Amino acid sequence: MKNKKLYYVVLGILLVAIVLFVLFPVRQPRPDKKAYTPHIAAFTSGMISNQSTIRVMLNGEADRARPGEELEVSAFDFTPGIKGKAYWLDARTLEFRPGASLPPGQEYKAKLRLHKIMNVPRKLKTFEFSFQTLQQSYEVTFKGLEAYDLLI
Repeated sequence: MKNKKLYYVVLGILLVAIVLFVLFPVRQPRPDKKAYTPHIAAFTSGMISNQSTIRVMLNGEADRARPGEELEVSAFDFTPGIKGKAYWLDARTLEFRPGASLPPGQEYKAKLRLHKIMNVPRKLKTFEFSFQTLQQSYEVTFKGLEAYDLLI
């Protein structure tokens, strides 16, 4: 009888542990941007025009780079989503060209699946960065009409 109770207690603890691991998986901390320095030289960040492209410049030449051609694999992921295509400008520069103008004042989080375009350590397989489109606005002030004296 005691063995049966012990069995149920152990089984209950095991089930609770499994549920906790499923609901709250152990996540590895994201690497700092400095960790990508050997692979990434520059990337789009900060405030950009809504007509801009998104670029990532690599420190070395990518094995699969074909300058002037569209990237064969889907390496970019944006939140919120952006439709468009990625192209190689040269052996080191990847450019994403949005299919339409981006909405003004929108913040974007971008992910580049670096492992799809070059060999990188497993912990650096996805490079994350962010940018925002400029909020376009203007102000017009009308102060009325003024007459000028013309002395001729």
